[in-house]
Amino acid sequence: MRRSGVWLILLSIALSLAVPLAYGGIAALGALRELAAAAFAPLLLMAMLSWLCSAARLRLLARALGVHLSANAAVSTIVSCEFAAVTTPFGSGSMPTHVLLLSRRGLSAGRTIAVMAMDRVMDLIFFATALPFAFAGYGLDSGHGDLPRWGAIAGTLLLTGLCLLYALVRHHLFLVVHLGRAITLIPWLKTKRRRLARLFIQFHNSMRLLFKMGRGPLVVLYILCMSHWLIRYSILPVLLWTAGHGV
Repeated sequence: MRRSGVWLILLSIALSLAVPLAYGGIAALGALRELAAAAFAPLLLMAMLSWLCSAARLRLLARALGVHLSANAAVSTIVSCEFAAVTTPFGSGSMPTHVLLLSRRGLSAGRTIAVMAMDRVMDLIFFATALPFAFAGYGLDSGHGDLPRWGAIAGTLLLTGLCLLYALVRHHLFLVVHLGRAITLIPWLKTKRRRLARLFIQFHNSMRLLFKMGRGPLVVLYILCMSHWLIRYSILPVLLWTAGHGV
C-alpha cells in the first residue's frame, strides 16, 4: 500500500471518531466499565447473527447471477464492509470495499452495483413497513404531541426514496441512454466511454436476472433483511438492559 493510502486511512478514522468523541463519547466509553464481562457475550452474538443474515443475503443474490459465493467469502466480505463503513465518514468506504472484494470473488463491477441496488431496495421496503409501527409505539409510550407530524415527514421521505430507487432500478435503461449522451459532452469522460458502457450493460443484464429470481427466493431475501435489521436494532435495548436501565 502506498504511503498516501495509509495517511488517508488514518485521516478517515480520525474524522469518524471526532464527532462521537466530541458529543460525549469518552464518557460513554467510561460507562462501559460498569458492564459485567458476561454482558458482552449476547451483544457480540447478536452482531455476529446480523452479519450472518447479511452474508446469506449476499450469497442468495450472487447465486441469482450465477456466481457461487462460499460462506466464508460472504462473511468476510460483509465484516470487511462493515468496518470500512464505520471507519470512513458517512460510511463512504462500504461501496468501494464491496466492489473490490466481490470483484475478486467473480462478480464484475456492474454486477456488484446491481446486487447492492437490490439489497437497498429490500432495506427500504423493510423501513417503509416498520416505520409506522415504530412511530405508533413510541407515541403511545411518550405521548409526544408533535410525533405524528415528524412521523409523516419521515415516512414521506422514506417512501419518496423507495420510489426513486425502485424507478432507478426498474427503468435504469432510460437513465443509461441519457447518461451515454451526456458522456459525449464531457471531454475527459470520452476516453472512458467504452468502460462505462460495459459497466452499464453488465448492470442492466444483472438487474434482469435478479428480477427473475422468483417469489420464493425474494421472500427468503426479505426474511433475511428483516432479521438483519431487527437483530441490529435490538442491540441497544439489550445493552441498556444489561447496564441495569429499564427499557
